[in-house]
Amino acid sequence: MGKGTREESGKSQTGLQPVQTRKFLQNFFSWQAQVNHRLDVAEGKIRRQCLRLKEAFARIRKLEQEVEELTSWDALYRLFSDKTRQDWTIYTEAGPLDGKVMTAGEDYVRIWEATGDEVFLPYAQIEAVSLPGKEGGGWS
Repeated sequence: MGKGTREESGKSQTGLQPVQTRKFLQNFFSWQAQVNHRLDVAEGKIRRQCLRLKEAFARIRKLEQEVEELTSWDALYRLFSDKTRQDWTIYTEAGPLDGKVMTAGEDYVRIWEATGDEVFLPYAQIEAVSLPGKEGGGWS
């Protein structure tokens, strides 16, 4: 073989000595293992976050359904039907009404105000209700 060939110089195709090549490859594979480990850890964190998001969206959907049920007129009917002859504060855009619920109709409630006036109030006008002394209780 002629002078200057790879075998004679002891160099690889990269131009590095065999010891240098071996060290370079060891470092490269070590670095690659570290990167793969970090990717695995990040992938696990992403999977857990995706699962948490999926669970959160399921809870949101359930709460939306519950709110829809509570805001339906049927829910108001059930609420007032179960508690007739009790004092209520019913909040409307025009202001609060205090009185006893006498009748719960399909789409209205009949109350006797403390003043003695009888009021037929459509459910569509009700913004919130509460039992006196239980602020924030009831329905809204």
